[in-house]
Amino acid sequence: MATESDEREDFGNKRFEIEDEQSIPLIKEHVVIDTRSTITSELSVNKTVNNRRVDLPLTDVDTTYREERMPINRVVDTMPTIRYEGENLVVPVVREEEVVVKRLVLVEEIHLIKEVRRTERTESIELRSEEVEINRRTPGQSPT
Repeated sequence: MATESDEREDFGNKRFEIEDEQSIPLIKEHVVIDTRSTITSELSVNKTVNNRRVDLPLTDVDTTYREERMPINRVVDTMPTIRYEGENLVVPVVREEEVVVKRLVLVEEIHLIKEVRRTERTESIELRSEEVEINRRTPGQSPT
């Protein structure tokens, strides 16, 4: 048997009475997330390739060497080297001669003179470019 003091609890200077016990059901919720595809609009893509001819100016450069032989016939002590005089390439030619003493005689020089000839011409080529058109329409609507 419960006494009055058992049914009342003292919380500081306030008194509360404990009533009959009750059951409170607990509820637990679950969230389920799902996706689905929905068509909201349709696209049509049209691509067109255009061709056009373009004339390109081109320059052909043809380099040749004209040969000029320059007689020298001079005795030298060492072998001369190949050298440039401006744009001309000079190639020395020597020979050995029999004498009591062997010596070099510069017989001639070959001068190679650079000659440049330019020819202008035009070459025709074909260039391509693309154009793209995109049309969007929502279901039940005519294309725009």
